[in-house]
Amino acid sequence: MQEMKSVSGILEVIKSITANRESGRLEIISSGTRGTLLFNDGKLVDARLGSLAGFQAVNAAVALRDVQVSFDHVPPAPHLSRITPSERVVLHRFFGIEAAEMNEPAGTAEP
Repeated sequence: MQEMKSVSGILEVIKSITANRESGRLEIISSGTRGTLLFNDGKLVDARLGSLAGFQAVNAAVALRDVQVSFDHVPPAPHLSRITPSERVVLHRFFGIEAAEMNEPAGTAEP
């Protein structure tokens, strides 16, 4: 795993991962809360932040400030997206985040 680095907000990190079509796991820590966002070929597959999962975790994560992040390019492992079609539309329109389809097999590691 790469060393953690501090960022003021996580949205630019997510946009960079999607723009570069990267696959892997983005680990985040903010005020003691830990989270994981999984990506496959630049598409968000799943997210967890504390007790939140899926869309709710992404929505909460983009609101965080002063976040510690680390991105790991991990080998693919099968994982289905928990983000619904309507949630994918919201993520794309409001945050510019592309999310994998629910029935699309995704190749990233488990959080």
